[in-house]
Amino acid sequence: MTVEQADDPQEPIALTGTLWTGFMLGKLMFCRAGVSVRGGRAHIVKEIAETSRIYWTFLRNNRQAVDLSHGWGHNSQWSTDFRRDYAAEDAYHYNVDGEHPLIETDGAGGSERGWGELSVDSSIELMSNRCFVRTTEHLYDEALYSAFYSEPRTS
Repeated sequence: MTVEQADDPQEPIALTGTLWTGFMLGKLMFCRAGVSVRGGRAHIVKEIAETSRIYWTFLRNNRQAVDLSHGWGHNSQWSTDFRRDYAAEDAYHYNVDGEHPLIETDGAGGSERGWGELSVDSSIELMSNRCFVRTTEHLYDEALYSAFYSEPRTS
């Protein structure tokens, strides 16, 4: 991902180019595209989005990758589950094999909380992008890999 930082901090993120194409198998997002974007600091921060660790990824040439298969021996990459994301007509579904919802409520329909120490917004940011794009990274929690999340499609 490359980011052009907009002067207006409130400018929404807009796609400006494709670095490599993604690949879909039906509704399954098999391989995400590499993109160039432009946006304000309220939505994306160049220094964070271009360098933060990328989760659910075994290897990346230009940034640190974090995956459950790291550090478990020569065959561990093939012994861990794949992350499956789907683009349905009405929603995006992330890590569909997760066992726990990413966002939890207090049970009385009141306050929501994100994953671990993360806020709700930061939890969604990490799950949908697989990296932080505006939040300064400050934790690594393997339990995050067992979470799932869905969000409505806006376009």
